[in-house]
Amino acid sequence: MTHSPRSRNALRALTVGAFVLLAGCDIAENTAEKLAEEAKQEIAQAARDVLSETAKDLNQQIDQAQKSTEDWLTPEQQKQQDEEQQEARQDSEEQREA
Repeated sequence: MTHSPRSRNALRALTVGAFVLLAGCDIAENTAEKLAEEAKQEIAQAARDVLSETAKDLNQQIDQAQKSTEDWLTPEQQKQQDEEQQEARQDSEEQREA
C-alpha cells in the first residue's frame, strides 16, 4: 500500500509532535519533582528552626525557674545545697578515678 506524499508528511508531523509533547511532559515532571524536593527541604529547615527556638525558650524558662528557686532559698539552705553539690561532685570524681 502506497501513501501519498501528503499523508507521509502528515504522519511525520504527527510523530514529531508526539515526541515534542512527550519531551514537554518529561520536563514538566522533572520540574515538579525538583519543586517538591525543594519544598520538602524548606519545610524540614523551618521545622528545625522552630524546634531550635522552642528549645531555646524552654532553656531560658528553666534558667529563670532555677534563679527564682535560688532567690527563695535562705542563706542556710543555699549553703546546705552548695555543700551537697560539692559532695556529689567529689563522689563523681572518686568513682571516675576508681
